[in-house]
Amino acid sequence: IPSEVKYIATHSGAKFAIVNDQEQTDKFLEIKDELPSLKKVIYWDPKGLKNYDDTILISFAEVVELGREYEKTHPNLFEKNVEKGKGDDNAFIYYTSGTTGLPKGAVLTHKALINTAQGFVIRYPLDENDDLVSNFPPAWVGDSFFATIPHLLTGARLNFSEETETIAEDTREVGPDFVIYGPRQWESLVSEIQVKMTDANPVKRFFYKLFMPVGYKVADTSFEGKAPNLFWRSFHGIAHAFLFRPLKDKLGLGKARFAVTGSSVLSLDTFRLIHAIGVELRQSYASTEAGFISSHGKGEIDFQSVGRPASDVEVRLTDEGELLVRSECVFTEYYKDPMKTATAVVNGWCHTGDAVHI
Repeated sequence: IPSEVKYIATHSGAKFAIVNDQEQTDKFLEIKDELPSLKKVIYWDPKGLKNYDDTILISFAEVVELGREYEKTHPNLFEKNVEKGKGDDNAFIYYTSGTTGLPKGAVLTHKALINTAQGFVIRYPLDENDDLVSNFPPAWVGDSFFATIPHLLTGARLNFSEETETIAEDTREVGPDFVIYGPRQWESLVSEIQVKMTDANPVKRFFYKLFMPVGYKVADTSFEGKAPNLFWRSFHGIAHAFLFRPLKDKLGLGKARFAVTGSSVLSLDTFRLIHAIGVELRQSYASTEAGFISSHGKGEIDFQSVGRPASDVEVRLTDEGELLVRSECVFTEYYKDPMKTATAVVNGWCHTGDAVHI
C-alpha cells in the first residue's frame, strides 16, 4: 500500500528502508522520488531483483559485507556505540494503526521497552530452556514487548516461522512454552478442532463427544474459583490422555506453560474450549503508549477481566471512567506532534482512551 508506506517513511524521515522481497522493493521504487530523506532500500530476498539497476537498492548481504570491511579499520566500533547508549535514549518509533486518523508515531525509550518486558516476564517467568515463537509483524510493538526483548532478558529461544503460510506448521514443530495469539488466531484454532472432529472417524468423534463435557466441567469449576473433586479430576486425567493431549500436540500447545490472548475481545465459546482441553488461556492488556498494563495471573482466570496490573504499574480512573496508567513503561511522545502528546500524557499519567471498570 504505497500511500501508507509513503506517509510513515516521510513522517519519520527514514533514511533506510529494509524490505523482504521484490514486492516490497517495488513499493518503495514507486514512491522513492517523493521521499527525499531515503538513501537506500535494503532487500533481504534477491529473487526477481537480478536485473534491477537502481542505485538506491542494496542487498542485505552487501550491507553485511560493508560492515565487515568497515570493522577492519574501525575495530570494536559496534561495542563502543552500544556502551554510549543510555536507557533514556529513544529506541523506536512505533506507528499506531491510525483507525481514528493518520497513524501517530509513538516514541519509546530503551528503558520503557525493557521495563515493559520485565513486567511481562515477572508475570510469565521464562528462562533459557524455554521456546518462544514470534508471529508478530516486526513493525508492531508486540514483537518487542512479547518476543524479542523477553528473549534478550531471559535467554529463551526465539523462533520464527519460515513463511507466513507455515506459521501453524512451524509452531507445531517447535512446541513453544509460551504462546500469544490474537483472538482471531485462537478462534481459528478452535475452528480447526471442530473441522477435524467433523471429518474424524466414528471412534474419534465418540471420544470427542464423551470427553469434551468433562473438559468443560473442569474448566467452568475453575472459573468459579473452585477445585474439581476427585471424580472429575480422575475423569479429566483419562480425557487428557485420550483426547486433550493429542489435540494440544497437533495445535502446537502441547508444551505451552503460558497461553495468552490480547488486543481485542475473544469470544466466551473460544475461551472455554481452549480451557476445556487443558490450556490455561489468560487475557492480557497492553498498548503502544502505556506498555504491558495487566494480565491474568496463574489461577486468576476471569473471562470478564483482563487481570491485575503488571508489576510497578499504577492505574486509576477519571470521573468519566477512562483508564489512566502511570509507570516507567509509558511512551515519551508522539513524534512531531506535541499537541497530541500533551493530551495523551498529563502529569505522568497516560490517557488510554479506554473505558474500564476496576
